[in-house]
Amino acid sequence: MNTINHIFPVLSITLIISFASGALHAQELRVNPLMQKNTNYNPLFYSTGTFHANRPDSCPPAGDGGDGYFNILKNRDIPPPQYRSYLIGDLINELPQNLPTKRFRSLWNDESKIIASRWESVGASVEGRLMKVKREGPEACNCHSRTNLELHLWFVSEMNSKPSDAIIAVISPRVSFIKHPTWNLENLLRVVRQAMKVRIGGWLMWNQTHPEQVGISRATLWEIHPIHKIEVLSGGKWKEL
Repeated sequence: MNTINHIFPVLSITLIISFASGALHAQELRVNPLMQKNTNYNPLFYSTGTFHANRPDSCPPAGDGGDGYFNILKNRDIPPPQYRSYLIGDLINELPQNLPTKRFRSLWNDESKIIASRWESVGASVEGRLMKVKREGPEACNCHSRTNLELHLWFVSEMNSKPSDAIIAVISPRVSFIKHPTWNLENLLRVVRQAMKVRIGGWLMWNQTHPEQVGISRATLWEIHPIHKIEVLSGGKWKEL
């Protein structure tokens, strides 16, 4: 993986991927010229690799279909080296909101890829309250497992906010299964019921797949995905969930 730190010419032959399936392999990530231009950020550096939990087979960071690079972003189970503090409004009003949607990352132009990667290489920490929690269904990033499922959190400034004011934060099974077993649906719903103040931290990610939800069930396509820290304010002190 350290080959990413070297300068490579543009080698079109390295783009040996299946554009039909959108698969993005580690070989391409090692020599992708875009990565050279963008401070050497490579999301595979923040993945421990193949995930084995609750499956007879295994699931690589790129998943089993769809947009492989996007799946790798979702599967960064190594936390950011540091976090920047944001208000929820910052993620809505200050980050670029005009990046491509409904399009595989491999089809984006270089400018859009670089802008997205500048932010997606950042760890974010945000305070607010949980409005809603939902367990998602099988997805390509988790190789369509029926047991290893994401939890989606609607995160707002105040409990009287509308869903259209929320940012989405996501718990990946790669993070919760091994490192944070208390991040389960029961405990999170308790946090919602008690309207506890919450601080979450994780990777920023642009979710290009749901533009139709903006202004209805979310305020932005920027997410904290995956989450690596959840703390609740209890007795005037922040405590890990």
